[in-house]
Amino acid sequence: MRKHLLFTFPFILYYFVLWLAASGYVLGASPVLENTNVQVLVDEQGALSFVDKPHNTNWGSSYVGWVYLSDDDGTPEKIALTSSDFSIRQYADSVLLHFQGIQGERLNDSDFSLTVKLSLLKQGFTLELKEVQTNLRLEDVEYPAHLFTVNSGVPNGYIVAPHLQGILIPSRYDAGFMRYGQNIWDLITDQERWLTLESGSLNMPWFGASLNNSSVMAMVETSSDCVLHLIGNAHVGEEGMTVDDSRGLLPGTRLSSLTPIWKSSLGQLSYPRKMRVELVENGYVGMAKRYKEEAKKSGRYVTLKQKIDDNPEVAKIIGAPDLKIYIYTNRKNTPKLRAWSGPVLNGYSRVHTTFEQVGDIAEDLSEMGIEKTMILLGGWNRMGYDREHVDMWPPAEGPGGVDGLRQACLRVKDQGYLFALHDNYNDFYPDAPSYDEKYIIQREDGSIGLGGVWDGGLTHHIATSAIEELLNRNMKSIEEHIPLNAYYFDVITNTSHEENYDPENIMTRRQDLAYRKALLKNVQDRGLVVGGERGTDWALPVVSFCEGLQGGGGDYHRGMGYRVGLTVPLFYLVYRECVVGYWQHGTPYGREDHANHVLLDVLYGQPSSWSLVYDQWEDLKPLYKETYDLLGRLHQKTAHFAMVDHHYLSDDYMVQRSEFSDGTKVWVNFGITTYESESLSIPPKGFRLEVAGEQPKIATVGRTIEYQ
Repeated sequence: MRKHLLFTFPFILYYFVLWLAASGYVLGASPVLENTNVQVLVDEQGALSFVDKPHNTNWGSSYVGWVYLSDDDGTPEKIALTSSDFSIRQYADSVLLHFQGIQGERLNDSDFSLTVKLSLLKQGFTLELKEVQTNLRLEDVEYPAHLFTVNSGVPNGYIVAPHLQGILIPSRYDAGFMRYGQNIWDLITDQERWLTLESGSLNMPWFGASLNNSSVMAMVETSSDCVLHLIGNAHVGEEGMTVDDSRGLLPGTRLSSLTPIWKSSLGQLSYPRKMRVELVENGYVGMAKRYKEEAKKSGRYVTLKQKIDDNPEVAKIIGAPDLKIYIYTNRKNTPKLRAWSGPVLNGYSRVHTTFEQVGDIAEDLSEMGIEKTMILLGGWNRMGYDREHVDMWPPAEGPGGVDGLRQACLRVKDQGYLFALHDNYNDFYPDAPSYDEKYIIQREDGSIGLGGVWDGGLTHHIATSAIEELLNRNMKSIEEHIPLNAYYFDVITNTSHEENYDPENIMTRRQDLAYRKALLKNVQDRGLVVGGERGTDWALPVVSFCEGLQGGGGDYHRGMGYRVGLTVPLFYLVYRECVVGYWQHGTPYGREDHANHVLLDVLYGQPSSWSLVYDQWEDLKPLYKETYDLLGRLHQKTAHFAMVDHHYLSDDYMVQRSEFSDGTKVWVNFGITTYESESLSIPPKGFRLEVAGEQPKIATVGRTIEYQ
């Protein structure tokens, strides 16, 4: 196997070498691209690293990467690029890297070739996968491996990724005792995730890292076919992959890293893939501000003010809590299945809230002095929540049928509120009356795309090219009878984009994204305020609210993190003035973790989020009013102002500070001890809120013992 070795040229040959580089001559050494800010290095096997020169910090790794190939039987193999012959062609301000041939344990392809181009920028460089040729089927290219790496245990280091609101994984966590803080350690250690870009998993196409005073970020320009491989303080062995080393006996290093994986498009590279790596200042805040500049250029940055100009109904969501009311549960009777949403599917059926009671709640809210609310109905459809999608119409008879839903809508709107219905055009249930396999995604092997198991059993994934037909059919019936002013889409702004191999309807992930955008625009053009699950920035030109940006699902928020990493407001540092962010229905206010919900939303200046049935309403009314008076009114004052800063103030990350562009400042203490500084004192589960022209508010949040 050929490897081109690094040569050191005497000074006398310096200008000759420059001439060779400018001519495109194949050098027999690793190239160096360099300016005053960055130096880019490639070793003799193709591993990429670079130096932040102003901060004298090295990034990258000695690992090269992998290619994923499969043969005729569809079985993929992960093959190290170190098995290729590697060569370099250097030009004046760019470099071509060439990997030739591949040798796996099972698959070999002597004709394989991968060409990567590196080009200098003032503050970094671009990386472009120009071409992949192979006689096998291309699945993925994972290169450059461990591009941003921070070794565990070093001080002042972290990686960040825009997962949900945003996650940060520090290289150290110097806090806690015995079992206190262990849930935080679990969130940042031995983590490995594959996060799909352009979805609720990674809702902005960038990621970054920081070490000491050096901060770097990557912005992915071809993001439809890209996945981020995230490792959080896990043990990486000598081959560059994570290994279980709980006893500390294996060679390798514990580290955090971020690596792009470039997915094939219908089995080929199909088009060049590109990202920009840049040096930035001020850590994750600086990264978010840099991406905000790009978001404004791309058209994804559309403010709530602009949306109100286009549709005055959007103004009703400013300061409005998300009051999600559940109408009808009607689980399929298949006990051998367990739904992802929790309960065994055992035939349980119940009307939780009638449509008349929805109207009663709206009138209660008005009498309580609540000016703003969005009432969002789940399970309003014919067969109940998560049953027989996409056949939603007509409304369920038990809660009141068509006339009952129409009257509920009118009574809600009479109070000046938003009235929205929960809908889903990702999942088709096989028992739905209009189910037809022609609407379903087809895999390359001819099988259909299977989804999750919910209250209606196993779902099949709809090809997004078909959803407009299905949406128009349903909306025709809904709009003829229900004068709603808002609509919420489950799943569509959350799930990863899919390919379709149906010969009659071939579809790439890029095309999938275009169809999703068309679905949202279809509903926006009907004059409705549009919302989506979790949220992703490709949808923000249309979507005004997202349910799940802070987190949500089966686990409740622990104050500091949700499932992986520590929560950091990357999304709001870019888009706070563009969207209203709610918790998902799995983690509503008024339940186990009420205090942490309130604290996080006051820190970010967001309204509250509720998920309930009618029997709970009377008990929750005082809590609803209390949180509205704090959070709803705060959002009404600040919704159109950007988040300009965020800091962690304590070693355990429990004390945080945010600032908005109108001068509003918030300090929050998620911890169990009082935070003291020279200028302020914040009690456990407490906050300090300073709004221009008002007296500061200092409070604690909890559920106190009240003797009856």
